[in-house]
Amino acid sequence: MAVHGAPVVRWYNGDGLRTLRCITCIVVALIVALTSPVMGQEIPMYDDTLWVVNSREQVYPFNGYSNGLGYAPVTNTLYSGTEIGLIALYDAETGALKDTILLAHKRIYGLDVSADGTRIYVYVQDSAAKRDYVTSAKGQIIEYPSKRILVDSVPSGYLWTKVSPDGRYLATGTNGVYDIQDARVLSEEGTSRNGSSYSFALDGSRVAGCTGIANSEFEFRLFDYKNQRMEVDTNLGKGGFGLQSRAHGDLVAILTHTYMWILTVYRLPSMEKIWATAFTESDGFGFFDFLDKDHIICETQDVANGLGTWIYKIGPNAAGYYTKPIGRTLGAGPTPSITSRDGRFLFSAGGVILKAIDLRGVATSINEDLKPDGSVLVYPNPTNGSFTVQLTDCTTCDVAWELVNLSGERSAAGKGRTDERGTMTTQVPMEADNSSLAPGRYSLGVTSGSRAWSFELVVM
Repeated sequence: MAVHGAPVVRWYNGDGLRTLRCITCIVVALIVALTSPVMGQEIPMYDDTLWVVNSREQVYPFNGYSNGLGYAPVTNTLYSGTEIGLIALYDAETGALKDTILLAHKRIYGLDVSADGTRIYVYVQDSAAKRDYVTSAKGQIIEYPSKRILVDSVPSGYLWTKVSPDGRYLATGTNGVYDIQDARVLSEEGTSRNGSSYSFALDGSRVAGCTGIANSEFEFRLFDYKNQRMEVDTNLGKGGFGLQSRAHGDLVAILTHTYMWILTVYRLPSMEKIWATAFTESDGFGFFDFLDKDHIICETQDVANGLGTWIYKIGPNAAGYYTKPIGRTLGAGPTPSITSRDGRFLFSAGGVILKAIDLRGVATSINEDLKPDGSVLVYPNPTNGSFTVQLTDCTTCDVAWELVNLSGERSAAGKGRTDERGTMTTQVPMEADNSSLAPGRYSLGVTSGSRAWSFELVVM
């Protein structure tokens, strides 16, 4: 690699300058080596654009840049809030405009929506005010399809306020929730530290988020808002600038920046670190979110691979913090981007352009490509009474299993032995049998000696 020298200050002597250039060569080579894909292992591209919409053409003259996106899975609808106060509703499958809501004389700077689409949160500012996100700005709740304003000014509402899946609550901070139905604030007593990144977790029963504290360090907080108590409040070290978090089910992904960008995934509420990856200082960081429970999508300007939206498999790291992406797609950037969180869609906005990328089958294709000879399966899933684990590389093994609910509590456990095909079938104790195991999502852990496997099991 050629390194072109620039004019340097005179107190460097010739030997010192040559040494400096040599060190620079080594550092650059190391960065490229760490971030470059292994030769002969090209990262597959998944580009299946569902639709592209130019809102300037579709909703003229009420066009404007999108400043917030929300997705309602029940109605399969994408919500886009623009700088001129228009909320446009699109069919997520086709991009067809379904409806619009115009907030006269407002700018929209943030938006979120409930799972069924009946509650829309917007952070708005009077259009005549200075563009500073604060002056004459407030959070509002809109009911849909009536389009009436339910709450004109949400207490502590801001850009990052999130709507609970059931549409009843708003997360306004790491220790603050607003109950829309009862018009009251649920908060932990003590000093308020709202933070700048928080969302609902564990099926909407908790608020997970990060907040900066002294010495560039940060805390992660898990707030049980219905009981108004802080379940987890832990210092996770240096956060730097750009601190963000995303929660999905019983997982939370936290992005920090000190000497490099680091993205770490923890399991809730135990805060067990299950995966991490890092990007060098020269990387520009934009959007990241869960594709589904097993994959993360992350947009960066990589020094070796360039600007891209990379797909990572959540799991044990093969080479420390540097994790090679297992796939790549198009569509995301530093502008508003969200996923459907179920492995189907990636939505992104760039100015007046909205686009949807179809990601259905991507995770399956990737996993099939990476599938080892000894496959690992659990079925039927969902189950209504029994399940079978297949561990083809663990034949006639003694195994132990346990089911852990989304609150981190062990709900059921047992032991067994796989047959010559590596399969083991066991009965699940159901609630109808006076067991504590109720229908819902569980983490199934299976161990045999020093080996361990993890699955998600849905009990009906």
